[in-house]
Amino acid sequence: MHSIRLSINIAIFCDTQFRCSLMNNAENNNNIFRCNDNTQKIYKPPPITIKGVKQFDKLKQLLTCKESVGNEQQFKVLSNEETRIVTKNESQFRSTIKILEENKVEYHRYQLKSEKLFRVVLRGINHDSDMGIITNELYDQGHEVSKITNIQIKKKSDPKNKNSEWTYIRLPLFFVDLKPRENNQDIYNIKLLCHQIIKIEPPRKKQEVPQYKNCQALGSSQIVCMRKM
Repeated sequence: MHSIRLSINIAIFCDTQFRCSLMNNAENNNNIFRCNDNTQKIYKPPPITIKGVKQFDKLKQLLTCKESVGNEQQFKVLSNEETRIVTKNESQFRSTIKILEENKVEYHRYQLKSEKLFRVVLRGINHDSDMGIITNELYDQGHEVSKITNIQIKKKSDPKNKNSEWTYIRLPLFFVDLKPRENNQDIYNIKLLCHQIIKIEPPRKKQEVPQYKNCQALGSSQIVCMRKM
């Protein structure tokens, strides 16, 4: 009888230990997942495009001579007389751009994810509010402002008179450009700023495709284009 009770107690003890180990493993796995969620994302750099390359071997030697074996840039020649340069990481991307600019090579590229500012619309704050105070309050809440702009609209002083002068009306709206950080999305949780009840929302997406007047290429801009017309 005693042996039966002893075996039951041992079985209960083993089952309890097994459940505890499962709970500890689950907790450890959750901690691992949380750590993975907080890791910074590494984005692949965009390609660099050069049009009308006449001396490909010279270009390749110019760019790859400073790279270690197996870590060189890769090249893709397209049918429209364009050559794309694919880099391994942001450091190599920046060094490649520097070499091209030093040798006055015209190129086109897209903006790095790490360079792209995070833009939001600040709605419901007085247009006369001090931008410096807005910047400081956002900084205190963990957001570093790169640029802040009051939104204005252009209207006729007298809509019924075609010859009337244009006037600019300042709205209780601001464009706020934040430096890229992992917590950029948290700015939407802010409801009070400078003692004013506000709302922060993403800007409306533009329907038209941007076109840079210098190179006339669609999707291009002055920031990233070094090509001439």
